[in-house]
Amino acid sequence: SFADLAIEYSQDPGSRPRGGLLKQPIALKDANVDKTFRETAFELSEVGDVSLVVRSRFGYHIMRLEEIIPERIYTFEEVKKPLMDEVEKRYREDAYYSYWLSLAPVDDLTIDHEAIDRLVEGATISTVATPK
Repeated sequence: SFADLAIEYSQDPGSRPRGGLLKQPIALKDANVDKTFRETAFELSEVGDVSLVVRSRFGYHIMRLEEIIPERIYTFEEVKKPLMDEVEKRYREDAYYSYWLSLAPVDDLTIDHEAIDRLVEGATISTVATPK
C-alpha cells in the first residue's frame, strides 16, 4: 500500500510514521506550504489519484490524494475562542518582555574601562585539554 511504502522509504520525519499523511490538510492559498507541492496536490482531482514525482524546495515527493475537504467559511462564534486565546497569549508575551525591558539600564549607562582593566589585570587564564 502507499502507506506501507511511505513508512519504508520516506525520508520525511513528519509524515513517515503516519504512512505519508500530512499533519493537517493544506489549502490552495496556504502560503506556508511550498508552492510546487501545493500546486501538484491540487492537480489531483479524485481520491486515490497519485502524482508523478515532483520536486519542491524540501526534496522529492509522490503524493496520493486521500480526502477532499470542501472549503467553508467559519462563523465568528466558531473562531472567537481561538482568536481570543491568541490575543491573550500575545498580550501576556508583550507584557512579559516589557517588564524585563523596564529592568534594563537607561541612557546613563557607562562602562568603567579602567575598573575592568584592574579586575582583569593579573588574572590567569587556564585551559583544560579535552580528549578527542
